[in-house]
Amino acid sequence: MMPGETTEIAGYQFTLSNVSDVRGPNYVASRATFNVRRNNQAYTTLYPEKRIYDVGRQPTTEAAIRPTFWGDLYAVVGDADGNGGYVTRIYFNPLVAWMWTGALIMVF
Repeated sequence: MMPGETTEIAGYQFTLSNVSDVRGPNYVASRATFNVRRNNQAYTTLYPEKRIYDVGRQPTTEAAIRPTFWGDLYAVVGDADGNGGYVTRIYFNPLVAWMWTGALIMVF
C-alpha cells in the first residue's frame, strides 16, 4: 500500500496514513498509522511496527490488533517496496471472542 491508499476488508476501510521511523528503548522501528473507518465514520487507529533490535539486528513485526465483539481487526506493516509503498497484511478474524466464550463454557 502507498500512504493515503485505502482498502476495504469485511466492511472496514483501512487507510495507510503514514509510516514513520521511531526509536524504542532497544530497537528502531517503522511505525505505520492505519485509520480504520466503518460506515464512513472513524472507528479506530492501528499502529503496527516493523522493528529491528539493536542486539543481533533481528527484524520482527509487531501486529496491531483491535478486538471487537464480532471479530478482531489485525494489521501488519512490512518492508518498503522502494517506490514509496509498503508491504501490508490486513485481516478480519471473525468470532474470536466467541471462541474464548466457548472455551469458558466448556470449562464450566
